[in-house]
Amino acid sequence: MASDVRVRFLQAGQGFVNEIRKSILKYKEIQIAVAFVKEDGLNEIFESLKTALSQEREIKFIVGASSDLGITDSGVLERLLRLKNKHDGFLVRFYNNPGFHPKLFIFRKGKSVKIIVGSSNLTGGGVEKNVEANLVIETTQNHKIYQTIISEFDNWYDVADELDDDFVKYYKRRCNGFSRRSRTGTKTSTDKYRTPLPTSASEYRIPVETVFWKIAPGPRGEQWELWEREIDNGIGIIAIGWEDLNKIVSLNRARAIQEIKKIWRDANPTYIYKQGKFFYHVMKEKDVVVAYSRRTIFGIGELIGEAFYEAIDDWDKEPYPNRWRVKWLWLGEPRKPPKKIANVLSTYDTIHRIEDKDTINYIKRLIRRG
Repeated sequence: MASDVRVRFLQAGQGFVNEIRKSILKYKEIQIAVAFVKEDGLNEIFESLKTALSQEREIKFIVGASSDLGITDSGVLERLLRLKNKHDGFLVRFYNNPGFHPKLFIFRKGKSVKIIVGSSNLTGGGVEKNVEANLVIETTQNHKIYQTIISEFDNWYDVADELDDDFVKYYKRRCNGFSRRSRTGTKTSTDKYRTPLPTSASEYRIPVETVFWKIAPGPRGEQWELWEREIDNGIGIIAIGWEDLNKIVSLNRARAIQEIKKIWRDANPTYIYKQGKFFYHVMKEKDVVVAYSRRTIFGIGELIGEAFYEAIDDWDKEPYPNRWRVKWLWLGEPRKPPKKIANVLSTYDTIHRIEDKDTINYIKRLIRRG
């Protein structure tokens, strides 16, 4: 096992409970997905959850609430909903589907990550009494293990339904009718709150080694209309300006700078050279590009083939001759990302490599949503 991954085995019992409690209190970001939650299991960590939320931590909690099974206590959903209504940082979603069956706890603070995964549900048996098998994995946010697991969790979270008062009341009514249905043999009716199971994120997964780029469709996004017109069956282009840039950046650096100074006297030659090098010699097929300007994401795509130069007849209408073909992976209503993501993407250059992991994960989530 690589030195940046530490793995421990953890049985149910007080050691398991303490591990969850101290991790909730220690780590800044917490993600939990559990198939079954009982009152006695929730009691073991509830005070820790409240303390963390009072310190303005962010907690995402996905609970299995199959009204066909009725294993999760309705009282648990009521308590989670009250906590959700009290704290903006507590985000609770549910799966009303008996096929939702994970037991996963993810904790992150800075680059430090702890993952607990195994067989323990948040029930009295799962955390205290049963024979269970759980692994504690400690690593960093850059490790492939974490990237794979958080990608899967994000996929579950995106598909899950938001817990609200209507569902809690509905679930409680359904659970109260279980004993009568079991005695009479009555089949359950079609469940109007059925949550579809998510398709595995692996079907959408972008390889960990993929490189991500921000590229601006003009300084104010004005060239996005040009890019949009080129889209046909999801295939389109990205493009940047500067006539004959493909030839210039193929020269050695000193000669290229000289040529740029001759052509664009008032421009920054080093900047133009760097942007051209990125476009023609660093960006590669399968890289992911984010069309971003004016603090807005217009589209996300995957590069196809290689960069090419297309002669332009009317420079007033189409001043961007340096082009890549793109398979667009996300095209929706232009989206303004959260402030911390926008701050990463809002660079002054046309092309910029994206290396911030939170921003990359945000981009991946948009791609999965299509």
